[in-house]
Amino acid sequence: MNKWKTFGRIMVVLVAICCCALLASTVLAKEKADSDKKDAEKSTPVEKAPQAVQAALDKELHGAKATSLKREVDDGFATYEAEYAANGVECNMKLSEDGTALETEQGVAVSAIPASVTAQIEKRFPKATIKEAQRVVLTFFEVTLDTAGKESEVKVFANGQPVEDND
Repeated sequence: MNKWKTFGRIMVVLVAICCCALLASTVLAKEKADSDKKDAEKSTPVEKAPQAVQAALDKELHGAKATSLKREVDDGFATYEAEYAANGVECNMKLSEDGTALETEQGVAVSAIPASVTAQIEKRFPKATIKEAQRVVLTFFEVTLDTAGKESEVKVFANGQPVEDND
């Protein structure tokens, strides 16, 4: 009977050790995830960005200077988001590492929003007030595929990242 008491005590100790190890690994995983989030978006001086990104900014901003540049990693795809002002309007541009423009955003006065957009907003959100607006232009490729006689379409940004389709 003494053997079974000893065995039981050993099992309790082993279970306790396993629980501690599981708890420790959970805490470490959360710390790593928090660290990865911080690493996923980093401010980068323009002169430290890849040459292709610098060249694209020079070309696309038409003399305006980026006030900030952030390197982001989303689903393994690195992009650079530049903030700048053009004619007194706040703008953003997202570029791939090879300098391809993926997205541009330009501030729009609320009074300049098309009537059809305003009507849709008022219909869907009757109690809301529009505070600000941006015109967003996405650049991606829509590719038609044939797979064993079945046709489908795929949308992909120039950096290879799939476009999430909300249709």
